[in-house]
Amino acid sequence: MLYISDAFSFRMLSKPAATLWFRTLSMEEAKDLVDFHRKRASCVGHQGLARVLSNMLGVQIQASTEGITLNKWDELMVADYSGPPLRKGARNLPEEAKITFYEVGVINYYPPQRAL
Repeated sequence: MLYISDAFSFRMLSKPAATLWFRTLSMEEAKDLVDFHRKRASCVGHQGLARVLSNMLGVQIQASTEGITLNKWDELMVADYSGPPLRKGARNLPEEAKITFYEVGVINYYPPQRAL
């Protein structure tokens, strides 16, 4: 499952001990990742950003503030927006804004360790 989000939080993990991997994606890699995963869900919390991402990625991205839980082998694509507030109804990034895409994967979960 691929989740598309505008943030990453440790609360997204289903267990407290996990092995994760992160990598930065180019725009083409982000598009390829979305195309590869037929099963995907959005947890982009901002309506304007969801609209811009839909336009950039070529797939419908719905805004949703519903929390997610990442399971083993799930992937999260984070669209990290930096720039001025998006104008109402915007479908493109403002000239001075940028989005950096990251891929986050859950490789494994471990049983919790007892404190020494």
